[in-house]
Amino acid sequence: MAILSNSVTYALLTLIGIIWGFQPITLKFLLPYWSPATITAFRYLVVGLVLLLYQFLASRGSRSAILPAKADWPWIIFMGINGQMLNSVLQFHGLQFTTVTNSTLITATTPAITSVCAFLILREHFRVKQWLGILFSFVGVLAIITKGDLTVLTGFRMNQGDLLCIASQFAWAFYSLAARKLTGHLDVLTALGWCSLCGAAGTIVYGLASHTFAVSPLPTVPFLSYLYITLLGGIAANVFWNFGVKNVGPSVSSVFLNLTPVVGMLSGWLIFSDPMGLLQLLGAAVIFVGVYLTTHG
Repeated sequence: MAILSNSVTYALLTLIGIIWGFQPITLKFLLPYWSPATITAFRYLVVGLVLLLYQFLASRGSRSAILPAKADWPWIIFMGINGQMLNSVLQFHGLQFTTVTNSTLITATTPAITSVCAFLILREHFRVKQWLGILFSFVGVLAIITKGDLTVLTGFRMNQGDLLCIASQFAWAFYSLAARKLTGHLDVLTALGWCSLCGAAGTIVYGLASHTFAVSPLPTVPFLSYLYITLLGGIAANVFWNFGVKNVGPSVSSVFLNLTPVVGMLSGWLIFSDPMGLLQLLGAAVIFVGVYLTTHG
């Protein structure tokens, strides 16, 4: 597929922030019925099969169009285990041992972790304005999460759940870095399809070994939640993410993840009547300034 313009890429990355920002609300309806392993496995099994079937039909039945080269398979397996399996399973299990606040604080470090890893591993270089954009976005996220209460930060204590959440963010960073290398020559949809199947297979093995993989019928609302996280959070958002990484790199793409808590805040206010004050609005504004500085560096 042709490389998208930066403006289109930024629009797609913004959609990711919207889709993933609303996703936790849908997960609240699904987690009582399915375990993290079951959700992750069935989510990415469908994602992989749908994408590869689409690629197969689009190529008019050409198997060579969807079969990666032998040299690509180590990267595909690495990405599937990190991006699809470990990132989801570690974060879901981490939430069982830590608070939502701690988990969100840790998730807010994803752009910084990705940028530092890209700087050290891929030797990506950033202008001063882009580093300022990353810093602004991070500060804006902290303002939203802590609501201006510094005791949230000073009272932060590490536990098993926090370590699992941190590990999940590093898994996503490694996935993003590998995606830049793989999608440089392999079609984005093909790469994501095989990565998703590898992640689903790994999750099923883990779920069976840990006795946490079980399937039960879903009522209407949880089933709609499953469709949301699979079709939008799984297929659409991951496709957009891989295009973003391919076109503008993992560091710039990761900055758009700072939009996720903004959408989460607005969704909570609209659906659950969660309080939203001036500080949260200012934090959202600072995040948008950070995204602008990063993308116009």
